[in-house]
Amino acid sequence: MSSLVVPGLLLAAVLILSGAAKLASPQAGADAFRSLRLPEVLVRLGGPRLLPYAEFLLAALLVTAAGWAHVVVAAAALGLMLAYTGIVARALTFAEPVTCACFGTLGLGLVTRFTVVRNLVLSVVAALALADAIRQPRGITARLLDSGSSGWGWLAMVALAALITALIVHSTAPGGAPGVATSPDAGDDLDYVRQPIPFGRLRRPGGEHV
Repeated sequence: MSSLVVPGLLLAAVLILSGAAKLASPQAGADAFRSLRLPEVLVRLGGPRLLPYAEFLLAALLVTAAGWAHVVVAAAALGLMLAYTGIVARALTFAEPVTCACFGTLGLGLVTRFTVVRNLVLSVVAALALADAIRQPRGITARLLDSGSSGWGWLAMVALAALITALIVHSTAPGGAPGVATSPDAGDDLDYVRQPIPFGRLRRPGGEHV
């Protein structure tokens, strides 16, 4: 089993994580569409609601598809990653800071150059997955089933490394609520949980959006 199956598996895992996080916080996804100034027609057509299911489907097909179907799916995944990269890069040109819920509340934060770099890395992973689909007509699942114990062994180590990385970068507040931070001098009298400020968009009399 070639090590090039790893990019496809990692990309599928990222898509599953992204879709699950979006389903857990649907309002954050809808707000992200507006804060990133995506066409309003996408919101009216249910884009924020359908996107997580599309990511789930793409992840499943990345792992199970074979032959030309695998190439098409891998190309679609690369196109999606490049589109995400272009959207966040465009957001850097806005006059005001933009909050992006790229991974639901897990990825809630201001769009910065780091966001663009992260998406570029994901695009490279998607490109490697596409190269593997073109080079090897057999799908990932078939190659995994044919691999010996050694192949499953190093694949398990890759999964363990990804899990450790996720646990390290995931911040959890003392109360168990992810992404909620309290100030060092906060006392026991703090009777509310801090939440991200929701996105709001106003129109000046002249038509300018703020």
